Amino acid sequence: MSSHDIELVITWVDGSDPEHRAKRLRYDDVASSSHAVASSPTRFADNGEIYYLIASVLKYAPFITKIHIVTDGQKPEFVDSFAQAGFCTEDFIAIVDHKVVFDGLPAVLPTFNSLSIETAVWNIPGLCENFVYSNDDFFLNAPTSASAFFRDGKPMLYGRVKSGLRSRLKQCLRWFKRQRAEASNAVPSFTVAQEKGAELAGAKNRFLQVGHYFHAVRRSTLADYYAAHPDVLRQQLSHRFRTIAQHSPVALANHLEMERFGATPLPEHRTAYIKPRQKRATAPVLAMIEQGSAPFGCIQSQDELSIELRQALTDVMITKFHTHLPHRLIEHLRAAG
Repeated sequence: MSSHDIELVITWVDGSDPEHRAKRLRYDDVASSSHAVASSPTRFADNGEIYYLIASVLKYAPFITKIHIVTDGQKPEFVDSFAQAGFCTEDFIAIVDHKVVFDGLPAVLPTFNSLSIETAVWNIPGLCENFVYSNDDFFLNAPTSASAFFRDGKPMLYGRVKSGLRSRLKQCLRWFKRQRAEASNAVPSFTVAQEKGAELAGAKNRFLQVGHYFHAVRRSTLADYYAAHPDVLRQQLSHRFRTIAQHSPVALANHLEMERFGATPLPEHRTAYIKPRQKRATAPVLAMIEQGSAPFGCIQSQDELSIELRQALTDVMITKFHTHLPHRLIEHLRAAG
């Protein structure tokens, strides 16, 4: 393994799988005590987005040396078809089970908690120092380069830095709201989880807010932190379903890079973002995907989109990535869309 290697880690689940659904139901009492958002079926839905993600990496990121797909006793049905079609080697895509990822860690298993799983990915055996983390509903929307993620071995950070008196006052207000929210089991918030990560890293008077796109991470940054703070790791991995008490490990890594290693964030990426009930028109977002005018894309909760939008999105995505999608997979995606 070269020091210049960059690998991709994807977390994935198929919540419609009968075995996985039955496993979740065994912990219905725990789910019912969590906020409904944490155990909502859409959090575990698989709509084939991971195949667009893989195709986008093959098309736009040839510097990625390996893909690790983190799963719980599962495997994406068509994942082997990429190697069978000659788009990659057989060992390019590896399936990594939760039992392997959480080996030696104080985790409560089985877990249905995305933040817990993200927290443990640095523990993947053989994972290289420099890796990119991605949810399974992200995709690369345009050609990219290794230097967009790492330069001189250090991760490139992107987001909006919030600082100054106004930000500090807002953070104080959010802190008080958060204390009340934790007591009342409020919605696990993407932003609050990032703020907690910043606090753990020792960030003061500034907070890097990131969006739904790929994130560059150094394995040692998280491994070293959690080794030095076992209580933080134990608390983080103790929740079977996502809660507002948890932090974002990506935010923790980002702020450790800023506080300890002097990383300077760059402006936030534009993202072609499709999500249910979004306020702005979707036609311009579909155009961004077609034209590749944003570097990244995200399809959130595709199962909750309208039938018309799902069909339009499927057509756009297949047209964009058909050169790197196996033929039988294209047929499956069209039928599912």
